[in-house]
Amino acid sequence: MEYTRRHFISLLGGCAAASIPFGCNRFRKSIGSSTKPNFVIIFTDDQGYEDLSCFGSPNIRTPHVDRMARQGIRLTDFYAASSVCTPSRAALLTGCYSKRVGIDTVFWPKGDQRHANTPDNWKTGLHPDEVTIADMLKPAGYTSACIGKWHLGDQPPFLPTNNGFDYYYGVPYSNDMLPVPPNKRGKPGTKYAAVLRNTTVVEKPIDDMSRLTARYTQESLSFIRSCANENKPFFLYLSHTMPHTPLAPGKLFAGTNERRGAYGEAVEEIDWSTGEILNLLDSLGLAENTIIVFTSDNGPAPTRKIPLGSANPLSGTKFQTLEGGFRVPCVIRWPGRVPAGVVSTAMATTMDLFPTFADLANVPTPQDRVIDGETLRPLLVNPNDPKIEHKPFLYYQMDGSLQAIRSGKWKYHLDVETPEWGDTDVRDALFDLSTDPAETHNLAEAHPDVVNRLSLQARTIDTEIRRNSRPLGHLDSLSNG
Repeated sequence: MEYTRRHFISLLGGCAAASIPFGCNRFRKSIGSSTKPNFVIIFTDDQGYEDLSCFGSPNIRTPHVDRMARQGIRLTDFYAASSVCTPSRAALLTGCYSKRVGIDTVFWPKGDQRHANTPDNWKTGLHPDEVTIADMLKPAGYTSACIGKWHLGDQPPFLPTNNGFDYYYGVPYSNDMLPVPPNKRGKPGTKYAAVLRNTTVVEKPIDDMSRLTARYTQESLSFIRSCANENKPFFLYLSHTMPHTPLAPGKLFAGTNERRGAYGEAVEEIDWSTGEILNLLDSLGLAENTIIVFTSDNGPAPTRKIPLGSANPLSGTKFQTLEGGFRVPCVIRWPGRVPAGVVSTAMATTMDLFPTFADLANVPTPQDRVIDGETLRPLLVNPNDPKIEHKPFLYYQMDGSLQAIRSGKWKYHLDVETPEWGDTDVRDALFDLSTDPAETHNLAEAHPDVVNRLSLQARTIDTEIRRNSRPLGHLDSLSNG
């Protein structure tokens, strides 16, 4: 029998009611009567690997995320599941490669005609039968909010409140997407995008894009306070619009970073926002019962006329399958549970957050479908355990083609063509990422056994994903179904 989202939630409700408390005492300390941890994901847009002070930025000041790193764990080998936004977000929320959930490319809002070769793209979105983190947590009593950028479909069936979230406030696509006919487009960066509250448009065009980060922050703080007042466990997915272009830092931050300009100012405002959330959790006594994750959806956009992000010391950018496109900064804080001040080189991915949250909340993951992520609980409990090993990770391009695989310290770029756009022509190349994260020394000829092993692994895993992929959501098929 093939289960839909409703079947899964119905079954999960029964499981949750009969479940036993989470087994490890160090994860059981409670605040009030709640025994389940709260979850917060802060997800930035197009932020480079280096672009936090604690990741080595010499000219972007991020004291609040740095504080998270001092109080928690910094993951140096953490990956988004795609180097572009829509597939990356689908993977984060479902715990699956975006290819498994039918999503390869970026969705465009209705009315944006820049991609005439895909006129029905606006009709697509994350299929309503997919199980998101919010869906998974709901039967366990969690209240969930999505604040900020969504970009998994802007038509009603695909919006957050139809995908497990109890509340949504934000822009349902990128801030550079202008849903108007080309002959009425206006100047680049013209703000035609809309702000939604749940499924209702509350502002179109955006009145002042420089206020978005502050507005997202206020909405997030209000949500946390509401859940605290009702003593309910919560999941907050705060998905920032910035530092995606067009850049619009708030007025208090604009003009304050001479070296990195609006990009650095946008990141520093996000750091301020993070500090507001940390301070509220602390003041409400929720810090020790809340796990908070800070990371990015993909690497920095290629620099054109204005300074953007930095992936140093990695090579590559957004759109590419070099490390700079996929490897992103990640900091996790959970006082009293996650050891403080730890730096881990263990590999992990955004797909792992789904099963990790399920594990920590003591709820089952769906049994009718494959989940590609794996729980990070062993890593969080004992980050220096040398026995911790992650399954191989695949690098997919935005056209859905498999380009590379990482297993342990090794990364192999398959001997396949790369798309004309976005990627460099790196083929049949093997790199030891433990000593060469910039991917400069091809070791394929010196290690043919590793090449053969990784090539076989990559194609085997890819074949399984293709065979067991699930359909993309499409308005026509949903209305006919």
